[in-house]
Amino acid sequence: MDDTTDLKVDITTTDDDRPLVTITGDLDVGASATLASALDGLVREDTGFVVVDLAGVPFMDSSGFGALLGIHRAGAAILVRNPTRQVRQLLAVVGVPGVVDIEQ
Repeated sequence: MDDTTDLKVDITTTDDDRPLVTITGDLDVGASATLASALDGLVREDTGFVVVDLAGVPFMDSSGFGALLGIHRAGAAILVRNPTRQVRQLLAVVGVPGVVDIEQ
């Protein structure tokens, strides 16, 4: 079994200095640890919310979503930008109002 992942996580800031996480690749069980590791320590006390751009994520399963929820568990809200159709459907199914906001 190949445990490598093609997931790419780029962390920068938005124009208003909020953390911006841009993810590229499938966000599934094989990639969730990679994402969790990249997000470790991202949220500071004054962060408020983290912007997550998912335009490059064609597929996300519940383990990938769980890794994203690490942002919320660390104390920040999540603003998802540019979700693909599949990711939008997953977010609609899990329905976490107040935790994940979606910007089209």
